Amino acid sequence: MNEKIRFIALTLIMTSVALIIGSVAIGILYNTAFEQKRTDLVETARSQARLIESIARFDAKHVHQMHEHELNSDSTGYKSGSVAATISQVIDAHKNYKGWGKTGEFTLARLEGEQIVFILRHRQYETDKPEAIPFNSNLAEPMQLALTGQSGTIIGLDYQGKKVLAAYEPVAILNLGIVAKINLTEIRTPFIQAFWIVSLIASITIAAGTVLFFAISNPIIKGIKVNERRFHSITQLANDAIIATDENGMITFWNNGAKKSFGYDTKEILGKHISILMPDKYQATYKLKLRKVK
Repeated sequence: MNEKIRFIALTLIMTSVALIIGSVAIGILYNTAFEQKRTDLVETARSQARLIESIARFDAKHVHQMHEHELNSDSTGYKSGSVAATISQVIDAHKNYKGWGKTGEFTLARLEGEQIVFILRHRQYETDKPEAIPFNSNLAEPMQLALTGQSGTIIGLDYQGKKVLAAYEPVAILNLGIVAKINLTEIRTPFIQAFWIVSLIASITIAAGTVLFFAISNPIIKGIKVNERRFHSITQLANDAIIATDENGMITFWNNGAKKSFGYDTKEILGKHISILMPDKYQATYKLKLRKVK
């Protein structure tokens, strides 16, 4: 293997190892962040649901007079009274709600016939409501679950058809559903970017390290090769027989002196057992000693 191939092979191996380690680390961090975000969404949905229920109980107890009016351009069909007062307070409170992230969103809706009617949609400083959505459509999956009285988390499509991580919770007193959600792309994007940054840094660092490694090791390797050639030249020119074997007694080196002494050519003797050079009368004794040693 020449130097160029060794350089490429070593760089690829080290880069692969670094990428695997980096991917595992980023994957662990992503899972941790994902679970933390899931927990935050659950806490948000539940706390908002319990808060609205508390307000509704208070309003039901203290609001006695009914006034016919519609809520500030609200076409949800909620009239005056304790329910209207509760919804009005929730909408007013969310005008100053900052939310979380770029796509973090809080929605409040009710079921009207076969339609999901949104009472509140809050993303950052936006409080406009989405259009009504058929309950049996593929959209607003988290809200469908909330409006059927279920509580939990889901990865599914929101009312816009975007895949989101969402926590859903029913508001029992008012028969509403609450969803706190965030787009999956917002959760994943930082980790995808981190992966590519780590990959780039790892590739550059490993390539530089490999160059440095070869720059340091090449003189050593060349020195070893020079010494090997010198040893080979010296041993080949020696008149005495010089023979080398491996740990199993197989001949690995055979000089010209050995060729003159035993008559075997280098090609035909290499790889043969050293016992081939012994007279027949000694071979049996030698093999017996080998058995005892083993």
